Amino acid sequence: MAERARFDFDDIHFTGSFLAPPEWRGEEMVVAARSFILCGDHPLADERRLRSGLLVFGGVARSTRTIHEYGGDESRPPYSVEDGGSGADGGDLTDYRFGGVLELPPAWIEWTILARSFELELAQE
Repeated sequence: MAERARFDFDDIHFTGSFLAPPEWRGEEMVVAARSFILCGDHPLADERRLRSGLLVFGGVARSTRTIHEYGGDESRPPYSVEDGGSGADGGDLTDYRFGGVLELPPAWIEWTILARSFELELAQE
């Protein structure tokens, strides 16, 4: 993976992206993502290029994933999975909201992470 880069979270287009379950690295929650698009004024932004990398959230207070499974013979109602982090309480927390495709189980996922910080670690190309 490359060095971490600061991006405005709102300049990352996740619709159609593929997201992995979260991993914890100490105080950080890390989510592998692929097929997202970088928009905005950042020098690496290119709306025609699909990117991959790690979404790194620091000081996570809470993570809530709403999972809408699809496929198969039975229809399962959406369900939520909540993870609590050791991150802090306080006024310096931000709600990061995004969605994408979860491969296993096949599902659409809506995700909200309440955290102190966000950084993007782009994959080497």
